[in-house]
Amino acid sequence: MNNATKTTNGTASTEVKAEAKTTPVVSIDLKKNPAKEVSKPSPLSLDIQLEKMNVLYDLSQKRDKLLETKNNLSRFKTASDERTNTLDLSDGKGSDFTTHNPQVIGEIIELIKKDIATKLNIVEEQIIAVG
Repeated sequence: MNNATKTTNGTASTEVKAEAKTTPVVSIDLKKNPAKEVSKPSPLSLDIQLEKMNVLYDLSQKRDKLLETKNNLSRFKTASDERTNTLDLSDGKGSDFTTHNPQVIGEIIELIKKDIATKLNIVEEQIIAVG
């Protein structure tokens, strides 16, 4: 700012000159929204998505098999008569084990049910983690 002093008829007066300042104007183009622009996916991300789909498919197959086994075991009933129940086990070397004891058979079935429930929970957690 420039100040100048002027004397008129013995009276002093101060004249103040103000300088005009301009503020820059910012314009925003509302027609162009970068958030809505879709970029072409890279081949790497496509490969990753396809791999996830394959993993989900495999996990889904495991889950279906576990559910089928769980349902089959839930329909399995042991009778108190030892002659009507039979459990046969065979190993890879050709050894066999057979029992007709309904209590032993029932305990083995419950053990298998618990194991299937644990595996089913693990597979479902893996499906959620991949998705």
